[in-house]
Amino acid sequence: MLIIRNEQIEVISRIPLMEFENSLVEFVQKFYHREYEDLGRRRVYRVVRDCIFRAKEYGYGSKRQVTYYLGLMMLLGSRFDKDLQLAWARDMLTDRDIVSPTERIARLWKETVRYLEKTAGENNEHLIKALIRAKNLIREDKHHLSGMISEDDWYSLLGRIYPQKFDYQGESVNRRLIRESIKTASDFGLADADGIITVLFQMFFLGSFFHLDILHHWAGEILQDPGISSPRERIGKLRQAIFNRIEQALRDKYSMGMEDE
Repeated sequence: MLIIRNEQIEVISRIPLMEFENSLVEFVQKFYHREYEDLGRRRVYRVVRDCIFRAKEYGYGSKRQVTYYLGLMMLLGSRFDKDLQLAWARDMLTDRDIVSPTERIARLWKETVRYLEKTAGENNEHLIKALIRAKNLIREDKHHLSGMISEDDWYSLLGRIYPQKFDYQGESVNRRLIRESIKTASDFGLADADGIITVLFQMFFLGSFFHLDILHHWAGEILQDPGISSPRERIGKLRQAIFNRIEQALRDKYSMGMEDE
């Protein structure tokens, strides 16, 4: 007589889920190769499991629905549903006027593509130029930044750095983002102008919860590393990591013929 123990039943019951997870990991590797290489396969599995959990919380459980949700995470950040800059996405994600979950999340996907075309550009040209401006400003205009202390200073700066996203979000969202970035910078002991601009740019480009986003694990690791002894060292390491990723983005887009501004 064949006896199947409880732990064996648990393993057997997980086989469909494991196959689903594997298919989603392959999806990331195929369509988001740069992110896959940066994260490594182990972290991609963590992203996938987090995606399945988050999608289920919103009532999305089919393979197609979860794959849409994973694509949204890869484009907007793993915490896009909580991002103060993406309230429109959260509203569409939870819009019960559209009864079908598949139709609802498919509409959100299409709107996300339109959003990225407006803000980042059809070939990411707006985003790349904004990253170049941010890199140059942080590297070359430290004296000017040290004198920026008011919300209006930061507000004006965001408009110059990335006007497409700045205009899309509107004044209320941009000002709220600034206030949240000042609070987050202070929480990490980075309350001076250098710390605020570093955190503000990360929230602006990567999402309001960039420090909790596994897609940007490096940021959270630097901000919470107990081995970093001073705020100045922490800011330096965070900026270097940022510059490295900007340089990689520029190399990836070099064939577009874009030049530094």
